[in-house]
Amino acid sequence: MMELVKMARAHAGWTEAEEALLFDLADRARAAGRPLKSVFDEMAAASGRRPNSVRNFYYARVKGGGDAGERHSPSFVPFTEAESQRLMETVLLAQASGESVRSCTLRLGGGQQRAMLRYQNKYRALVRSDPTLVRRVMEKLRREGQPVFDPYAAPEGRHAGRPRKRERPCADIAHDVAAALEGVEGLDVPAFLTALGKLALAATGGAERTHQLEKQLRCERERNRMLLNSFSELLRVNRAFLQSPVKSRDAKIAVYLSELETSLRPCEKLLPGETG
Repeated sequence: MMELVKMARAHAGWTEAEEALLFDLADRARAAGRPLKSVFDEMAAASGRRPNSVRNFYYARVKGGGDAGERHSPSFVPFTEAESQRLMETVLLAQASGESVRSCTLRLGGGQQRAMLRYQNKYRALVRSDPTLVRRVMEKLRREGQPVFDPYAAPEGRHAGRPRKRERPCADIAHDVAAALEGVEGLDVPAFLTALGKLALAATGGAERTHQLEKQLRCERERNRMLLNSFSELLRVNRAFLQSPVKSRDAKIAVYLSELETSLRPCEKLLPGETG
């Protein structure tokens, strides 16, 4: 019991953003083959804590289990190069069809939260730290005639960096605001704050929906561009055959059919409902 109390005290004061940054730095260090000590020193400089304090928190979280413990324990199995490429292909294709990263990785993880986080964190780490692999996968999908989502076209959220520190906790600020509103005659403060919260949440939901629609629009534009290229090639093949002398068409029929099949294949992949 005392150990649990000590662990809880050790976690006090760490925000979710700071914890996420710590384990993100640890992921990068492991990928680069750097020691964890460099992570503790870097996080100490970013957060204003002592390196030993950062080190104790890190190992307490790892020993405590959960997603962070599973990802950073010695038994964690890293992705191979082939697995990383397959993951990137799957997630980029899913996003090209309008599916979110979370939904796709949850499906890949068989509905398991831990497995979903493993796939999701790996995907985001690849986008952030291995653009060469990401663009290689994008080019491969384009060559295959697949619509491609570009994760670098519209970065999601702000970049990881030094966590923003709050001078005062939100709860204290909210308490002061509520106290000030109590002085307004005839104002139902609880109802007012509840309505204000609902408006803020609705605005957030609208922004997310707008982002999803913009993503789908980019994917549709890419798909239409590829369709136009495919149909232009199809038109070229047919025009060349029809403009050839009638007497020579019998000799060219085999080449024509081969070119026709080649130009139709990308169209079949891009058109909805087609199996190719």
